[in-house]
Amino acid sequence: MPLKWDCIDAVASLGLGAAACAISNPVLAAATAPAIAGAKLFGLFGAAREKHGLESEKELARIRTDVLAAWDKADPHAQFDVESADAALGRLLEGAMPDTMTLGRLVATPDYPGEVVTLVLNQLARRDARFNREGIERQFADVVIRAALETSLENPAYTNALTVPVLIGLGQGMADANAKLDILVTRAEAGFDPAEVRDLQQFQAAVLQLAQLANERADNPDAALAELRAMLRTVLDQRAAARHGSNLGDWLDAMVKQVVAANAAGHFAAGAEMIAAAWDDRQRRRADRAEAERAADLQMCDFAISQQRLLPGGAETAADWLRRKVEIETRTAPAPYGALVAAYDEWQERGRNFGVAFDLETAIALCRSVLARLAAAGGTATWEFGRWQNLLGVAASILGERQGDAATLNAAVAAYSDALKVYTFDALPLDWAMTKNNLGNALQTLGERQGDAATLEDAVAACTEALKVYTLDALPLDWAMTKNNLGAALAALGERQGDAATLEDAVAAYTDALKVYTF
Repeated sequence: MPLKWDCIDAVASLGLGAAACAISNPVLAAATAPAIAGAKLFGLFGAAREKHGLESEKELARIRTDVLAAWDKADPHAQFDVESADAALGRLLEGAMPDTMTLGRLVATPDYPGEVVTLVLNQLARRDARFNREGIERQFADVVIRAALETSLENPAYTNALTVPVLIGLGQGMADANAKLDILVTRAEAGFDPAEVRDLQQFQAAVLQLAQLANERADNPDAALAELRAMLRTVLDQRAAARHGSNLGDWLDAMVKQVVAANAAGHFAAGAEMIAAAWDDRQRRRADRAEAERAADLQMCDFAISQQRLLPGGAETAADWLRRKVEIETRTAPAPYGALVAAYDEWQERGRNFGVAFDLETAIALCRSVLARLAAAGGTATWEFGRWQNLLGVAASILGERQGDAATLNAAVAAYSDALKVYTFDALPLDWAMTKNNLGNALQTLGERQGDAATLEDAVAACTEALKVYTLDALPLDWAMTKNNLGAALAALGERQGDAATLEDAVAAYTDALKVYTF
């Protein structure tokens, strides 16, 4: 069954309408009245074609031939109901046709007819899902509409003949539309005082645009009136704001004045774009200022810490500044424990490797600060509390051994003992064994400094207990390390007591360690 091509009249009206807009675009562009809907233009061209009789039939035949050729050339592979698509396109195209202003603007673009085709296709898709992006029907509509638009521009004499009656019809349509909008504006202005009405009359073209928008938003005259009054009140309030200023900065006042000027010219979308651009610029400047402030804060913290290095007893205050620095770096207050551990490691390792007591003292002070925070939050039974007690013990052990200070070594022993209240053999065997080994080292150093056999015996016991977890089979490196530490504790105890058997045990422990620590 041959294709009826019900859509030809519709696509011809669209194509001829575009051609006429191209010819008469200066006239349409100069009109201050609202744009005439595509359906109105569609009807005017239908009437104009009927008056031209045979000439119209010839033009339709030419358009039909070109459209058929374009569709044959497209050669779609997918199968679909082309007759149904043809009928739907003929039925829906009138409502999908752009208004005169839009059509006139798009005809003048370098991409013509591309933008017109895309606009019409999108309107069709809203009315019939078959014309969506994935459908073969959309491809059909694309080819047909594009061909009609292109071929309609090829007969300027015929298009010129149609332009005069169409423009007359458009003029009448504009007059009718303007009359209705004038009535709406007059009713809306009745709600304002005379001075405000005079202000509104200074940009009447923009007011007419708002009246048209109010009509489009509303489904009855009263609703349109309420919409327009609200929009006019917004315009008046904005103009008052521009006149009086905000006292919040010249940039804001300048932006408001620019937007008000754009609105007065009817460029409402441009005004919205100005606001968005000003907002983005303000956020960007704010972010830049915030980053500059953050960099200054960090430098200030570093300078404050360095100043404390020059003062006696400055480690505790240095630790406070170090905590603030971590909060600024992480943008989190209070500072995350993981970030604080990283700061501790930096200071403890520098103090250990370079023999700087202040760095170790600062690491110790940071531990005590964190432990106080945990205790205040009721966290003395948490793994985190055990971790910071162990870290305190490590830094205090190094400092106490270096300075030969029994008080600092006792603080290390106390810290390890407190850690073991959380790190139990049953709950956290690996952390328990690590802390037992550390405790053994601290006790051994303290016992040697004090010449106290009982403390050395405690050191031997701590290392021996650690070996319950650190076994040769499971953890050979930790086992060898603990065996070595046990040997040192036994050697110190045997030497202190003059006990050959204890020294022989030390030799055995060292010998065991050498099973892993090979040449």
